[in-house]
Amino acid sequence: AYEFGGMTDWFLPSKDELYEIYEQRVALEAPAGINYWSSSDFDMNTSWATSFSTGHQIRGMKSTAWASWPVRAF
Repeated sequence: AYEFGGMTDWFLPSKDELYEIYEQRVALEAPAGINYWSSSDFDMNTSWATSFSTGHQIRGMKSTAWASWPVRAF
């Protein structure tokens, strides 16, 4: 339901797509020290995220307030 710049086709990247964003963090000027959610579930209660401090893919409870990095396909 995210809308920005008149666009409504945003989505959360998978854990592998999010890691690719992490690898380009310098060019994207992404802030370090933030965990970003992916769209990849681990199980019913947890999902995968990527730490932009270390690049580690981590699991977190879905109730955890971490950031998201919506993307669009092009």
